[in-house]
Amino acid sequence: DVKDLDDLPVGILHDVYMHCSYADRPDKHDVKRSINQLIKRKMNALGIHDLSFKNKQLRNKPVLMVVLEWFTSGHSIYRTHSLTMEAAREKFHVVALGYGQCVDERTRLVFDEFIEIGQASLFDQMIQIQQVAERLQPNILYMPSVGMFPLTMFLANLRVAPLQLMALGHPATVHAHAIDYVVVEEDYVGRESCFSEKLLKLPSDGMPYRPSAQAEGLMIQKNARAGGPVQIVLCATTMKLNPHFLEVCREIVRRSSQSIHFHFLIGQAQGLLYPQVKQVVNLYLSDEHVTVYQHQPYDRYMQVIANCDFFINPFPFGNTNGIIDTVTCGLVGICKTGAEVHEHIDEGLFHRLEFPNWMIARDNESYITAVLRLINDPK
Repeated sequence: DVKDLDDLPVGILHDVYMHCSYADRPDKHDVKRSINQLIKRKMNALGIHDLSFKNKQLRNKPVLMVVLEWFTSGHSIYRTHSLTMEAAREKFHVVALGYGQCVDERTRLVFDEFIEIGQASLFDQMIQIQQVAERLQPNILYMPSVGMFPLTMFLANLRVAPLQLMALGHPATVHAHAIDYVVVEEDYVGRESCFSEKLLKLPSDGMPYRPSAQAEGLMIQKNARAGGPVQIVLCATTMKLNPHFLEVCREIVRRSSQSIHFHFLIGQAQGLLYPQVKQVVNLYLSDEHVTVYQHQPYDRYMQVIANCDFFINPFPFGNTNGIIDTVTCGLVGICKTGAEVHEHIDEGLFHRLEFPNWMIARDNESYITAVLRLINDPK
């Protein structure tokens, strides 16, 4: 019923745009179509329109203009997307735009140039990006992630280059007219119809990861343990917890012939949010069967993982970085796959790791069965 962007704060629209991906229903991303219409209507009213382009190259190399969200050296997007952007410099002059507080000295070095986006209104920031594009005449706009910031939510609705690409730092379709292609590795694609965009498929591991900067000098020691409950770790942000997943955890406890204890390492569970998260989890699992952790520093987080026996992944929105962290500590685990890319990435990574197929569940029952198999048959 909202007719104009002035009728609803941008922050609320962004919350819906970003967090709809964590819902458990097939039409969850359709709401973005309406949000995009509101954004385009508002930008057009302010005179912010798609650019037209000259067939002129201003440099020896074509220009790749990158617009960033979070891109500090400790952030997951640097881990998953920086190597490919560095490699692009062989073929392109790579210019990045981003907020000054969202990059650091190390991550700026990924690019040939870095331009800081000013601390102005969102619409002024769109105008700044437009002006930079008019000056640089980029051949391609590339966003390694879309949806974590309102900035990219808006830019997906504004053409500033003849070819505009996004990658899956936040793995979800955007239903926006100004995104032409999604850059994705072929083994991460579930059902292509989940995307409104065309897919630019790369080979498996075509976007290789680098170790997190937070892992430098990290020493993890696995403590010896004799007997006691089977220790199962879950790495997830608050958004990935949902009733269906928690009901499955409760059913695992009910059916297990062994004593088990879950360790829920919950990113973003800080301040007043932490007791809320704990309360929700305790609706399904008692303190006897679960420890819910506040957001942990990386070294403590990795130490908890190392002292567990295996991991489980959340669903429907799975893990990328959580898998990397858990297998780095020597663990195996269980995931659930599905049609959406944020479900299917888990399957792709498990195949790359050469985990057996039974560890990749297709439904809740096979997920429960696989977890029980690890609990009851450690060998």
